[in-house]
This record gives sequence, C-alpha cells and structure tokens, in this order.
Amino acid sequence: MKNPVFNFDLNPNQADFYDCDEQVIAFFGGIGNGKTYAGILKGIMRIMNPDNPPQLGMIARQTYPELRDSTQRTFFELLHLMGLLPEIHYEYRKQENRITFKNGHEIIFRSLDDPAKLLSINLGWFYIDQAEEVSEEVFLTLLGRLRAVETPQCWITGNPLG
Repeated sequence: MKNPVFNFDLNPNQADFYDCDEQVIAFFGGIGNGKTYAGILKGIMRIMNPDNPPQLGMIARQTYPELRDSTQRTFFELLHLMGLLPEIHYEYRKQENRITFKNGHEIIFRSLDDPAKLLSINLGWFYIDQAEEVSEEVFLTLLGRLRAVETPQCWITGNPLG
C-alpha cells in the first residue's frame, strides 16, 4: 500500500493496521516488522487529516529512556521524511515533552511507569509502543482518558510474549 498523501510503502500487515478505523487497534508481531513505524505514521496522519478537529494525542512507552531512544526518535525521523519541520510546521517543547502543530493539534510523549501521572488528561487518541511491557491498569486508565473528541481512538503495538 502507498500512503496517498506522502507516498510511503507499507507492508500488508502495516497497511491493514494503518487503515483500521476501530476505536481500539492492536498490531503485534516479531522484531523488525515495522510496528513502531506504522503506529507513528497512524498518529501523524490523524494530525494531518483536516477532517479531525484539533486534539491532544499521546505517544507512550513504559519507561522514558525507551520512549526517548526508540519511539520518539522514530517519530522525529518520520516527521523529517514527510518534510514537516520544527518552527515551520510544529513547535517542540522538550521540557514538557510536547509538540504543538500549526493546525492546533498537540502530542505529548509520556512514560507509563507511574499511572498517577495519567490522571486529568483528556485525550483524542493515544498510541502505546511495546504494549506488552505495560500493565492492564495503565491501559484501562488511558482508555478512560479518551473523551476529548467525537471519534477517540487508541492503538497499540508490541511483540508477542513467548
């Protein structure tokens, strides 16, 4: 499949995941099959879709070092590949781990090691990378935070456990 706007090639599993419009979506598979890439692309394209009202999204992983060194890195690489540039298309506030796009959408990057930090957030969507590392309590807490828009959505990616 090719993304019609940015012309990215996706394998069949990535394409099925990317195209799914269900409220809760999961993509699990072996190492190196493009799960994180597809999860990040899904978030960026939700932001770029003019039919979606401005909303707060969250990209998360169990710990901050993993988030920073893997998931967040992929996010910024993909933005760059799409030609979306800091200070032109978005503003990144590193201290807050928050990106504000010129179209009004925002993304926060969060670790999921302390569920108390997830309270009082109203989300339009969230994406959890390496979901097998995250507790059910955290996932259910985040599901309860999906209420900021008419069509909230979440997706998770991960590796199957044994």
